[in-house]
This record gives sequence, C-alpha cells and structure tokens, in this order.
Amino acid sequence: MSETTIRRAGIEDGAVLSHLRDLIEAHHEHLSDARIVVLFRDPPSMSKGKLVLGTARKGTPAERALAAEEPDFVLMLAAGPWRSATVAQRLALLDHELCHCVGDTENGWSMRGHDVEDFTEIIERHGLWKEDLEEFGSAVRQLELPLEEVERRLRAVP
Repeated sequence: MSETTIRRAGIEDGAVLSHLRDLIEAHHEHLSDARIVVLFRDPPSMSKGKLVLGTARKGTPAERALAAEEPDFVLMLAAGPWRSATVAQRLALLDHELCHCVGDTENGWSMRGHDVEDFTEIIERHGLWKEDLEEFGSAVRQLELPLEEVERRLRAVP
C-alpha cells in the first residue's frame, strides 16, 4: 500500500488560491476574514465506495505546523483529480467546499451540511417527494448550465 502524502497548496497547484479568493469575493463574503488553508491529499481517499474529491472542516490547533496560525477552516482536496480537472470543475469543487463553511469572526465559525441527501433510485421511483428535494429540483430547472457556461460567468466576475 502506498504512503499518503498531505501537503499545503502552493502556486504550482493550478491557481487554487486565486480561485479561492475569487469565489469568496463573489459568493462567500462571510468568509472574507476566515483563515482558510488548502491541503492536497495523494492518493485520494474513498468513502462508501466513492472517490472523495474534497472535504471541508474546521481547523485544529495541531494544524499550526502547516499554517502561520490556526486555520478557521481546512479544505482537503484530492491531488490527482485536481490536476486533471477543468477550471470549471475546480471552481465547482472549491465553491462546494466553501458552502460548508459558515459563521464569522464575531460569532464563531461552524460547518454546514448538504442541502439534499437522497438516492437516485428513490427520486426515480418517487420523484421530488420532500421539501428539500423540491427546492433542489427547482434550482436545477432554473439554472441548467453546462460547466463551460459556469466557467465563462465566473471569469466575468471582477
């Protein structure tokens, strides 16, 4: 079994830090004062038989070794999939992980779960059977954009 390597993101990582800043400015202003550390894991981890592209969690005092100060949040990204992802896929992954991060410096930081959890088979058999699925379905119908369009819109953000 190969050894797991975890390293801090740097300039060689496909503009991850500038993408992070752009997303915070455009969609996550509440995180503008948050100390966020991005780490890469190689090989990627698996959970319930699926590849984990990224995770977000609150920082710990033990992570001071990887940062100048204790981070408020740590984003852990799978190194291999990150390298092969398109810009639009990278932006979507970072945006997704940032959605887990909530709070502010005054009231404290916390984590937010996903809006929707269900199985494809249940939706196929029963439709959008509960309120959170109805809201999610409505959002999908209103904004059915290919990744290229999302990328173009994000590039247009100042």
